[in-house]
Amino acid sequence: MLTVLRDDIRVAVLMELWEDKSLSIRAFSRRLKCNYSRIEKALRELEKEGLIVSLVVNVSGSRKYKFYSLNEKTLVILKRTWEKAKASGDKKP
Repeated sequence: MLTVLRDDIRVAVLMELWEDKSLSIRAFSRRLKCNYSRIEKALRELEKEGLIVSLVVNVSGSRKYKFYSLNEKTLVILKRTWEKAKASGDKKP
């Protein structure tokens, strides 16, 4: 699991999900100022490792949107890290 965190984009994705709960690839691309394919690769790797989950929303017969969010275990780990960081005086985990 730790090897997946060796990439700045993947870490940035986790931090964005920590703050905003659920985002699409397009939203990540705009926020992180990174191309779509790099974001998609990062999301695929994070999902494969079980750190995030995806939800597909069917808008119409041919139109679908995919949103990503932290899974419960990842959320618990980030909350604990955040609490420890606050206790030690750090501003962000």
